[in-house]
Formats: sequence, C-alpha cells, structure tokens
Amino acid sequence: MEKVRLNQINDIIKSDPLLQALKVQVTALTEGSVTMSMLVESEKHTNPEGFIHNGILFRLVDLAMGGAILTTGYFVRTNSISISLVPNALQSDKVIAAGTMIAKRDSFIVAEAKIMDEKKRLFAKAQGSYLI
Repeated sequence: MEKVRLNQINDIIKSDPLLQALKVQVTALTEGSVTMSMLVESEKHTNPEGFIHNGILFRLVDLAMGGAILTTGYFVRTNSISISLVPNALQSDKVIAAGTMIAKRDSFIVAEAKIMDEKKRLFAKAQGSYLI
C-alpha cells in the first residue's frame, strides 16, 4: 500500500513543472504523514537577499499536507491554508517539509505541515483544510 501511495505522490511531483524544478523528493511516508526534502539552490530558489522565496515554502507545505492526506486514500483539493513564516532558509540549505493529517470531518480534512532544515530550525508552519 505504501508503494502505491508513494507512486501517487511522485506522479504529482512529476506532473508539476514547479515541483520538478524544485527537485522535491519524498524521504518518508506512513499512513497520515509524509516527509519531503529539497536543496535550496541560490540561482533558482532565493531572492536577492539570498533567502528562499516564501512562495516556494508555501508550495512545499501545500504539497506536504496534501501528500499526507493522500497516504490515507483521500483525494482532496486545497480549501484554505494559514502559514506562519519565520527566518528564511539561507541558500544552499536542505529544507525538509513534514506534513500530517490531523482531523477528518464530513466533507473536509485538516492537516498541518512544518518546514525545517537539517538542524531542526523552523522556517514555516502551516495548517490547511482540504475538500474531499
């Protein structure tokens, strides 16, 4: 079952030009959670100050939350996301996005995600609701 879910998440990554350019990789997967990583390349992913673009962090939390939900067999659409951004990842850092499904209601699912570096420094935290 995990292999099927991993293939589904990898298919999403392969079909999205932005995710392909970011070279996002799934590093861990269990029912209800997923962890992904990417290397921050200064010439592609950072602003003039050398920090990762917040739009990339937003896309990663959305993917991590949606991926976590997909591991449970639900196909969803993003309804809303609330994200808190803290000091950004510096260039050349590896960022890790971890998503977890936290609740299911009749027609929607709630998930959360964090983005950190390998030293466990937090860069973004998000919560989202997804329509089933």
